[in-house]
Amino acid sequence: MRGLDDLLAESEDRWARAERRAQGVADKGLGKALTTYFSLYLPAAVVLLFIVGAALGMQLFQGEWANVHTYLFAGTMLAGIVAIGAGITYNAKVIASAVNMGRMNVTMSLNADEQKAIRREILGQVTLSRNTCQ
Repeated sequence: MRGLDDLLAESEDRWARAERRAQGVADKGLGKALTTYFSLYLPAAVVLLFIVGAALGMQLFQGEWANVHTYLFAGTMLAGIVAIGAGITYNAKVIASAVNMGRMNVTMSLNADEQKAIRREILGQVTLSRNTCQ
């Protein structure tokens, strides 16, 4: 029975270290911020900027219909460049303030099986275990 007690003690020690590392990690609405960005801001901005870029391409290239691919390319480039810049800005202003990341990876002290179990619980693939509900 001594071997089982040693294994349980090691496991408890790993979980205690993970709990200490989790101090200061907090979610302040990260899911809502990401959902808003990917379901509202990004699609609306890409469509709007694609149309504006195509219209600017028509003005820039004198509105000849033979150059339609050029207009579409201009719209795609404008939408892509602005979407990257807006995404970086949104990350810095909204996403970064919606979570406290802490100092390091919380699951680093857990073994591979425990890390996989935690990831499955976070993703909702399995029900919460007794160890993580404390």
